Amino acid sequence: MSGVSDLIFIALALEVVVVLVLVARLGLLALVAFGAINTAAGLFVLANQAGESSQYAWIFVLGNVSILIGYACRSLRDRSRVAEPMRVTGREEDLPEDHRRVREGALGSTAVIVALLALYHLWAVGFPVFASDVEVQRFDFTSSGLFGIPGRMYLFGVPIVWAITTAAVVDAGKKFLASRAWVIASLALLLTSLLGGFKSGVAAMATTVIIVMTITQQSQPRLLTAIRQYWWLVLGAVVYGAIVASSYVTYQRQGGSLIDQLISRLTVIGAEPKRAALLGSVQTPPAPLFSDFWYFIRKYAGQSTSSDFTVERAISAAMIGADPASNAWTTPVTVGGIPELVLVLGTPIAMVACSVLGWILSGLYRLRSPSFSKLAVASIAGLALTTWISRGGFAYYTLNYLLVGLLVFLLYRASRLTVMGVSRRRSVAVLKPRQLGAMR
Repeated sequence: MSGVSDLIFIALALEVVVVLVLVARLGLLALVAFGAINTAAGLFVLANQAGESSQYAWIFVLGNVSILIGYACRSLRDRSRVAEPMRVTGREEDLPEDHRRVREGALGSTAVIVALLALYHLWAVGFPVFASDVEVQRFDFTSSGLFGIPGRMYLFGVPIVWAITTAAVVDAGKKFLASRAWVIASLALLLTSLLGGFKSGVAAMATTVIIVMTITQQSQPRLLTAIRQYWWLVLGAVVYGAIVASSYVTYQRQGGSLIDQLISRLTVIGAEPKRAALLGSVQTPPAPLFSDFWYFIRKYAGQSTSSDFTVERAISAAMIGADPASNAWTTPVTVGGIPELVLVLGTPIAMVACSVLGWILSGLYRLRSPSFSKLAVASIAGLALTTWISRGGFAYYTLNYLLVGLLVFLLYRASRLTVMGVSRRRSVAVLKPRQLGAMR
């Protein structure tokens, strides 16, 4: 391998050691640490290659340290308080039989509808994982029509429903496989992860499972214990990612070792848009945070956005020397939450925001009297925050998680009313013969 490849390899080896030594528990903070060390290694390599100051790399590191500080402060504050006995409210044995049946039935119906919409989207675009141009097809989220709802159910609805059904099972105190709703949601999550055409599909599924399971159960297992028990899942994610990546045209054209290319994507190539944002040499729209929200609101309302652009497009255009306000095609880039904050708010305010973010992440594991609704909302919040931290696009993910979450909630309420109506009709059908018999 070349000198740069050796440096990347050493950085990745150090990542494993650092994470194992410093991060003792598997949870949100560990997931953030994994992504952060990859990016930090890439930023330092980029600075070394360009012969420039590594200040922007240290700013990124400082942002992650700020998240750690906020997380630690919240943890220390909560530990200093008198510990309350952990009790998940709403245990199934405490609920009426009708309530249990209605909630399970409504969740099952919601899971089926969301799964069908997500699978319809994949069918409509041609199952990207089997397509000849999988790299292009995987980003096609609108061709399935229906106002983009199937595409959004594929991206956001399936993980949200899985989080809700998992929260319901934990709240009920029952086994996961005993819940048909959870089984349906799990199958949907597995199928969409495998068929989506993203090399990180299985890794993203595993991340979703880690986030939701640790939040709903309000506990974080030891990292080494989790690795010993679920090493096969890590191996499966790596093998799946390598198989899918080998079908990408860009990898085939570049030549060279697939492993070297994957490592480069995880570090150097993935760090390039973050470097552009951290340097601040990007033509952003005025008030970029609000501008992004306004852009997506108008876009989803069907209004023209031809003369406007987002922060992500501005960074992508800056990397290729294009005008972001033009019709020039730009590739989707992963900016990351911390670089986006630095670009939009400036370094000092961004560091404060990162500390607040760490405080919030810690709070998701310290819910008081956690109920079904609290566990579900906290899990969805954990998914949304970690997705934004790793990818950036605050306005995009905030709006989509809120909109899709609202759609799922409305589906659940409608399903609940339907199940309750059916249950009442069955009760009446059972009672009528009994009443007639009593009259005789």
